[in-house]
This record gives sequence, structure tokens and C-alpha cells, in this order.
Amino acid sequence: MAPVEYTLTMTRPPGSSTKPVDGFSPAVAARRRSGCPLSAAAARAVLIQVLVPGAYAHTTRLGGQLADGVEEAIKAAGLPWTVIRFGPRSGQWYGPVPRTGAQAHALTDPLLTRLIRIWLANRGIWDVLPGAGPTVPVPATSADVTRYLEAYSELLAQLR
Repeated sequence: MAPVEYTLTMTRPPGSSTKPVDGFSPAVAARRRSGCPLSAAAARAVLIQVLVPGAYAHTTRLGGQLADGVEEAIKAAGLPWTVIRFGPRSGQWYGPVPRTGAQAHALTDPLLTRLIRIWLANRGIWDVLPGAGPTVPVPATSADVTRYLEAYSELLAQLR
């Protein structure tokens, strides 16, 4: 199935141009998947100015700090969990690393996942995707990761 394309009719200010700027045409972008010139411009800005190689290196480095800290917290609590390492994203399996989808599903624990999310939220840390594990965003600092790990470690110590 072909992607749906939206057409947006815009009124241009007098003297404005429809010529592409730096190879980018707002008129074309507005008709494509975003459906809105503002969201197309925002997406372009993110791709050109935010998600640059240095940002990936930064978030990957902090993701390693995050995964190392999650692993240390799991070991310190004596839990039989394993850490998930995925660049800037980390997390835990509530058991050994699964080898199949069925094993992965068997390791899910919705109540424990909700508990972690609520515990962190009560300490000012928002877990956007519960169960997917924390992700280090581009503006994060090492101090942000440390703050997360302190709260996470506190919880695991209580679960012992």
C-alpha cells in the first residue's frame, strides 16, 4: 500500500518565494507525509542541527554509563535480571536474556514495570516508554544519568 499524501493549501505572503532553499522546498514538504509546513520545518531542523554525528556519540557514551549503572544496581540488589544494552537505550530483562519471543513475553511483568515508572516519577524522573527502558536524549548530561541511576538503585534495594 502506498503512503498517503496530504495536500495543504497555503496563502503565501507577498514577495515570498517557492524556490527551494538549500535543496529543501517547503511547498513540497507541506504536501508530503507531515501535512504541515511547521512540522516539516521542525523535522528538517532536527535532522540537520540536532541529530548530527556528535549527538549520536554523546548519547551512545551516556547510554553506556546508563547500562553499566543498571547492571551494577541489579548485581548489588542480588536480582536474577540481566541488562539490555542498545546504544543510548538501556533497561533490564526480569530474568536471563531470552532467546525467543515466547521467552521474552514470559519475562514481562506489567506490575513491576508500572512500579518502576511510578517510583521514578515520584522522584521527578519521567519514563516515557514504560517497559522499553530508559533512553538518553540528546540534551542529557552525565549528571542526569547519575540521578536516574540513584533513583533506580534505591528501588532495587527496596525490592531485595
